[in-house]
Amino acid sequence: FAAAQNEAGSQYMLAIIYEQGLGVDKDPKRARHYYYLACKNGYKKSCTHANAN
Repeated sequence: FAAAQNEAGSQYMLAIIYEQGLGVDKDPKRARHYYYLACKNGYKKSCTHANAN
């Protein structure tokens, strides 16, 4: 998967999928993890979500 290869855009999309429960059970913890990875890999839009409490 692209997300496993540090592709920030894919990590961001996975975060949205888990956050909203699109085809999967909602998983806020997993969503935050992917937001964090996307932020770390340069996808600035995800940084706000990654740092949310």
